[in-house]
Amino acid sequence: MAASRIIVVGAGIIGASIAYHLVKRGAKVVIVEAVRPGAEATEKSFGWINATFSKRPRAYFDLNQSGLAGWRRLEIELGGELKVRWGGSLSWAGADAGAEQLRNEVRSHQEWGYATHLLDEDEFHRLLPNVSPGEFGAACYNEFEGAVDPIDALKALLRQVRELGG
Repeated sequence: MAASRIIVVGAGIIGASIAYHLVKRGAKVVIVEAVRPGAEATEKSFGWINATFSKRPRAYFDLNQSGLAGWRRLEIELGGELKVRWGGSLSWAGADAGAEQLRNEVRSHQEWGYATHLLDEDEFHRLLPNVSPGEFGAACYNEFEGAVDPIDALKALLRQVRELGG
């Protein structure tokens, strides 16, 4: 049977990832882009890899958990070419209603199995000695989060697509 022939429209990080995964599975893939790779949302992205507190309802949280696992798998597949900076993230809130909301979000995500925990003010300052959070209310550390430079990730994916014949 002949390999599928597929055109991917858009050479952002999503289009490049789709092309990579298709060509890896034997499809003949061509990517078309109107401007340049990464010219729209990709170059404006922060590249934060997380499943934290804005990820509601539970199904959306679970999707983001799968995304975290996908980035870890992709990092291994690309053999070090993909530079993900794992190290977690910190969130904090002032001494107002936001502090109680953050504490509630941490408890909720812990119940869902997310690796997050509250920090006291001393721990916060030890981890971020040059940050002045204002009046301290609450803080948490989210262990398994990371960040990636979206353009670097895009370039790594596009190189892989080319190497695999796309």
